[in-house]
Amino acid sequence: MDIDRRRHIEQDCRDLITALVHHYDHGAAEQAADLFVPDGLWVKSQVPYRGREAIIGSFAAQPASLVLRHFTSNILVNVHDEQNASAVTYYLAFVGRRDETRPDAEIPLELPGSLGEWNDTFVATADGWRFARREGRRIFGRRAAAR
Repeated sequence: MDIDRRRHIEQDCRDLITALVHHYDHGAAEQAADLFVPDGLWVKSQVPYRGREAIIGSFAAQPASLVLRHFTSNILVNVHDEQNASAVTYYLAFVGRRDETRPDAEIPLELPGSLGEWNDTFVATADGWRFARREGRRIFGRRAAAR
């Protein structure tokens, strides 16, 4: 594979990561699910969600007042061949609660809730690159420090 093709695949995978994080943080369940293959697997907090309907349903488990924002960095994409790639991405997660009586009010800034890694597997499809699997692994957590 030539270097231009490899770079193109790497960028497509990075763009998927960015789009998924944005959709996740904004509760856009259907748009997030669209980034996976039909039988894709997303493991969130050690709970597996396989397939479009399960991924969409995983968003319903989150309270409407919950606000998430993830900062991502150190995205390392490995292109295995023309059809397969994987990536590791570091994330820093901020978690807050919206005052439902004042939905536009600023949310108090707290320390990050966790820092970890996402491990992704991608496959090329007729519609472009898609997630086959995403699994998060919390490395640092505020609750863990309190133990």
